[in-house]
Amino acid sequence: MVITGAPRHIPPVKEPPREFIEGYDAFRERFEWAQRAVADDDLLQIQLCHADIAAFLDRWEGQTGVPELEKGLTALRPSIDQIGRLLEAKYTEALRELLEKRHTVLIEPMIFQAGVAFLKIMQEAPETLRPGLEKIFREHNGYDFDAERYYRESEPSLAEYTAEYDQAFTQMELTWPDSFDPETRERLAQATIEEINLWKNDLTAQLSNSAGDGSGSFSEG
Repeated sequence: MVITGAPRHIPPVKEPPREFIEGYDAFRERFEWAQRAVADDDLLQIQLCHADIAAFLDRWEGQTGVPELEKGLTALRPSIDQIGRLLEAKYTEALRELLEKRHTVLIEPMIFQAGVAFLKIMQEAPETLRPGLEKIFREHNGYDFDAERYYRESEPSLAEYTAEYDQAFTQMELTWPDSFDPETRERLAQATIEEINLWKNDLTAQLSNSAGDGSGSFSEG
């Protein structure tokens, strides 16, 4: 007897590639680690987990041959992309902070030299002008005219600014080895004060945009 409507045979259930099966549990585990790392603001862990899960998703999305799995992978894509955008925002913020330090390194020597020139003007100015010049010095520096103190306090500060910048630069190289690439480092080394200001403005706008569209935060969805 043939029952009308019954299939003549049951089609075989398609299995995903073995490589996918072997890697899927680790993928899900790292995805959960990434979620916890975001909640804990653990930057290194976020970077490590995102690199792994993004690579797995890029490798297998649309390639498993199993509709149910494809649906699941597709559903995870927005969350993984959101973690990526969060990392981009953190890098942008770190780069902006480094630019602030570079700006200080470049502009503080100019301010120091302007102060030295002002001291020379005071030394050569007529006595009738000294009270006004001393007032300007006091308002700018926060203490009464004292040339020795000016040199004593200013010169070590210049060295400290440079040391802080060098330390921040090294930290950027260690923390963001892929993003803080040779091209970016060269641009930073060659940038003038004006160019740094424009660069900072661009980064600030990027951060503002990411905050507006939710890129700078993470939700599990």
